[in-house]
Amino acid sequence: MFPFISGGSDGGGGGEKKKEEEEKKNEEEEEKEEEEEKRRGRRRREEKEKERENEEEEDEKENEEEEDEKENEEEEDEKEKEEEEKENEEEEEKEEEDEKEKEEEEKENEEEEEKEEEEEKENEEEEEKKRRRNEEERRKREKEKRRGGEKERKKRRRGRREMRGSVRGERRRRRRRRRKKKRRRKRKRRRRRKKGGDACGLSDVSHIESLQEKSQCALEEYCRTQYPSQPIRFGKLLLRLPSLRTVSSQVIEQLFFVRLVGKTPIETLIRDMLLSGSSFSWPYMNSM
Repeated sequence: MFPFISGGSDGGGGGEKKKEEEEKKNEEEEEKEEEEEKRRGRRRREEKEKERENEEEEDEKENEEEEDEKENEEEEDEKEKEEEEKENEEEEEKEEEDEKEKEEEEKENEEEEEKEEEEEKENEEEEEKKRRRNEEERRKREKEKRRGGEKERKKRRRGRREMRGSVRGERRRRRRRRRKKKRRRKRKRRRRRKKGGDACGLSDVSHIESLQEKSQCALEEYCRTQYPSQPIRFGKLLLRLPSLRTVSSQVIEQLFFVRLVGKTPIETLIRDMLLSGSSFSWPYMNSM
């Protein structure tokens, strides 16, 4: 009986140990679970921190990109402003140049008007001097007629002779001036002919000069009638003539007369017109 009792007591102690071991295991598992939960929490925190850091980095990058874009836009705006300023400066320079040209033209016109006024004043002064002389002579003659006598008659004769001599001297001077002017014109024509100008090879120069004067008079009348508000137009046209003479005759023929006349030179047409007079017939009129 005693050995059975002892065996039963040993079995009860073994059960308590097992419980204790199980409790320890449970506690260890709980500790492990707690540690795992802590690790998981740490990992989650680390992941959240990493996500925050990544978000912050992305925000910084976006801010930097926005700043770069703003800087680029500002640079482009500055460039556009500079280009606009340059264009405005160029336009201002062009306007200044145009204004200078206009001022120069106005100055030239004013100078021409001043010259014309001076010439008119000189002519008026000469006429006034002549009138005064004539009036003085008339007064002297009236005084001499009133006084009468042989001495006065002799003086009158002397005065008349002197006057005749002065008039003759003035006439001679005028003739000399005219001769000098003609000589100068002839010299100029000879120089032009030597240089090969437009008047080379002409035989009847006086007839062509008369035609030139008639054409100028017709042009002046046309400018006065058609453009009464522009009294300086005729002078401007005459000033443009030397610049037109620099253009070759071939270019003028090609621009203005090829459609009307064709390939025939204008010199032959003008020569035929001068020789035949009004009976000349144009070639293009015959073709029509």
